[in-house]
Amino acid sequence: MNAVLTLLAHAGRLQDQPALLHAGGVTTYGELADATQRAAAALAAQGVRRGDVVGFLLKDSPLFCAAYLGALHLGAVAIPINPRLPAGDIAYVLADSGATLLLADADQLPAADIAVRVVEREALQQAVDGASPGLAAAPMRVGEPGFMLYCSCPTGPPQDIIHTHANAAHAGKLLREVVGLREGEVVLATSKLFFAFALDNAFTGVLACGGATVLNEAWPEPADIAAQAARYRPRAFFTVPTFFRRLLALGPDAVAPFRDIGITVT
Repeated sequence: MNAVLTLLAHAGRLQDQPALLHAGGVTTYGELADATQRAAAALAAQGVRRGDVVGFLLKDSPLFCAAYLGALHLGAVAIPINPRLPAGDIAYVLADSGATLLLADADQLPAADIAVRVVEREALQQAVDGASPGLAAAPMRVGEPGFMLYCSCPTGPPQDIIHTHANAAHAGKLLREVVGLREGEVVLATSKLFFAFALDNAFTGVLACGGATVLNEAWPEPADIAAQAARYRPRAFFTVPTFFRRLLALGPDAVAPFRDIGITVT
């Protein structure tokens, strides 16, 4: 099995339907499936092989999504990393995980020295655009790692949590069974995709349900999120209590679009 085959299982049927909504417009399921295969080929051309670890310091964008899925498609292990971690912690995560490649936005690279080869966004985008689709997904065993996340530890350095392809393939359980998300419905979240909750419920889980997710490269600001809620009318909205307080400070007119949304506090 390969988790990507499950996450994009209906990409052919929904090929003209929105998968990603972002500042550049709309990425359809067909376009995302194509970009995923191109990203896998681009990573393979960089020397990435099955079982290799690839770090991500890319902002939430169609390129992040394609490269993340492309890594899994190739059989590599993806590690989304919080760019606001101390530079030393980022260097530790890369070293501890055995990462061989880091995909990054230039302004998110840590100040600390890292012993990992870096491919920045512009070069990665060119490589993906120039690659050919058609690379078959690597056949993975159920228990093989698909992605890793590092969590803060009060008594030591960040600790790794390994998620298998089986874990990744079961994305969207909360969205299906609790929220009741249906194909074509939109999800908006303020948390970034390097957080486990958002990675599932604002990205892979949305794909598994055939929905569309709103991507924000910048850190969320209340006025921007309120404007997106008015524009996209999401079925579900995920945020944290402190952000609700900031939204409420905008006044009743600005938060009116949220009244008919299924809201989840994370």
